[in-house]
Amino acid sequence: MGKGGSMRLAYRARWGRLVMVWAVLAAMVYIITCMASCDMATAATMDKQELTAHMTPYFNEVVDAIYIAEGGAKTRHPFGILSVKCEGYQECREVCFNTVRNNYFRWIDSGRKGEYLAFLANRYCPVGASNDPKGLNRNWLGNVSKLING
Repeated sequence: MGKGGSMRLAYRARWGRLVMVWAVLAAMVYIITCMASCDMATAATMDKQELTAHMTPYFNEVVDAIYIAEGGAKTRHPFGILSVKCEGYQECREVCFNTVRNNYFRWIDSGRKGEYLAFLANRYCPVGASNDPKGLNRNWLGNVSKLING
C-alpha cells in the first residue's frame, strides 16, 4: 500500500475514534437527562418505603457530608445532633439519617419549594439559632453542598 493509502487509513481511524467519542458523550447526556426526568416520574408513583429505598444512597451521602461538616470524629456531638441524646457514631448516625429522610418527605409535602438541601439547612441548623452564638450555621449549607458535590 502506498503513502496515500496509509494516510487514508490513519484519517479513517482518527475519524472513527472521534465519532465514537461523540456517540458516547451523546449517550451520556441522554442517560443523565432521562435519569433526571425519570427520577421525578418514578418518585411520584412510589410510596414512602419505596422512595426511602430508592433515595437511601443519596441520604447516606448527605449524612456523610453532615458528619464531616459538623466536625467528624473530633466533635463531642457527632453529626451535630443537639436536639436528642445520642451516644456514639452509629446511634447519632441513625438520628441524622432519620432527620435527613423525614425532612426529605416534609420538603416533598411542602411542594418542593427551593432546593432540598436549603430546606434541610433551615431545619437542621437554622441561621440565627439561639445555640449558634458565633453564627457558624450560615456556613452549613455551603459546606455540606461542597462535600456532596466534591
